[in-house]
Amino acid sequence: MPCRNDLAEEESRRNDYDELGVVSATLCGVLTVLESTGSFDPVLDCVDWNEAGLTKRKAIAWWIKHKREDEARREKERAEKTAMGLQKNALNKLSDEELKALGLKRIS
Repeated sequence: MPCRNDLAEEESRRNDYDELGVVSATLCGVLTVLESTGSFDPVLDCVDWNEAGLTKRKAIAWWIKHKREDEARREKERAEKTAMGLQKNALNKLSDEELKALGLKRIS
């Protein structure tokens, strides 16, 4: 019998990753509301950072980085949506015969 189970370790890592995603998304949602209501700084001032195990500065640095990453993701999604719309419009200008000749299909 092996002293470790790689499958169990992989599943544990996957569960940790899933949990990290939930925690990150939850924190993002809460911090967004705090910022939009002007409560961000007052709430952070109430946190026991020693108990939390990190510094306020590190938490704020994470938040700034996270917001930048979210904005980059949103921009990428907007660009992809725009490109898809342009492709759809271009394909809609072609007849069925032209599409067939090019080996293309309409985008719905």
